[in-house]
Amino acid sequence: MTEQAREESADSKRRVSTLELFFDLVFVFMLTQLTSLLESNPTWETAGQVLLIFVVLFWMHGGYAWLTNQVPPETPIADFC
Repeated sequence: MTEQAREESADSKRRVSTLELFFDLVFVFMLTQLTSLLESNPTWETAGQVLLIFVVLFWMHGGYAWLTNQVPPETPIADFC
């Protein structure tokens, strides 16, 4: 592979947007809060609540990942109207 081809392939790769990074960090923060909740009160009731919240969180993250793959966040809304 030539040097020019390597540069072109590196430039054509899609980079992570600031919005995507922000929402990923929000999901990580929510996961740490769930861990903290379970650690502070380790009962079966709390474990059930944490599991329920985690399932909803995982569903939301999957939906967000699907949406950003379908409509990239840097695309202007006018392109879809």
